[in-house]
Amino acid sequence: MKIKCKKCGKRFDAEMYSGLCPKCGTYNGMSQQDGREQPVSVNSGTEPDRGVHREKPGWRSAEAGHADGKETPAKSGNGRHRSRRFPVLLCLFLILPAVTAAGWFLWKRGYVEQLRGGEIYRIQASGPDELIFEGAPLEHPILVSLEGMDRVFLEGLIPDGMQLICVKAAIFAEAYNFDAGLQDVSLKYIHDGDVFYREPLYADAIQTCLYVLGLSEEDELSTYNPGNGEAESGYWFFLADEDAENLELVLIVENRDYPYRAAMEGRIPLDGIGSSGLAAEEVEE
Repeated sequence: MKIKCKKCGKRFDAEMYSGLCPKCGTYNGMSQQDGREQPVSVNSGTEPDRGVHREKPGWRSAEAGHADGKETPAKSGNGRHRSRRFPVLLCLFLILPAVTAAGWFLWKRGYVEQLRGGEIYRIQASGPDELIFEGAPLEHPILVSLEGMDRVFLEGLIPDGMQLICVKAAIFAEAYNFDAGLQDVSLKYIHDGDVFYREPLYADAIQTCLYVLGLSEEDELSTYNPGNGEAESGYWFFLADEDAENLELVLIVENRDYPYRAAMEGRIPLDGIGSSGLAAEEVEE
């Protein structure tokens, strides 16, 4: 039997919807007399309780709005949120590495500009083979002394046209420096009129060369904060062109306050440094 909703006026099958209007959700009492629809009083003030939960006017339940059993928009909402979340996570995954790399590049460029602009305090060697870093931001001086330098040519173990520069150094600070330390070590030289800077090689990358020279990984001198609060001695190993000239050891003390920045730079010419004691017969053919 179809009845007319007393609120919105929509006609609907009262038995199929149990008296609930599929349009506005209002409950409508129903009665049948002689097979004809009976009007429902709207002035009675109260409606009969038929054990059916009455929903708030204006709110439409999913069952009332979709009696055919189709999925409602409310049920599919979570799926849409999940589908929107995936592109956002993918963008973050792709963008973050690029942003990190760009930040590192900008920091490194600023560091190089500091070197070129003379904003870093440069110290002079206190002797032909010695540097003393002292003053702010260091609480305790750092002494760097060279004990020898050897040019090693090992055919088949290092690239053609290159040589292995072995620099033996001793570093000492009488107490630990918390705010700064020796953080950057490099070899500077000139080749065909161009200036080159080389970072130290890791010992595990040249194990065969060390074996030929009678050395081991324990003879490697750290490039990160060596000799801070204690004496430390060992080798730094560099690759350089075999006809490299004007070799210099470049040492930089950095302030460890974030972000790291260079504070002092010192250089020791290597051309006048004697051998560290590596036997010639161990490295020559």
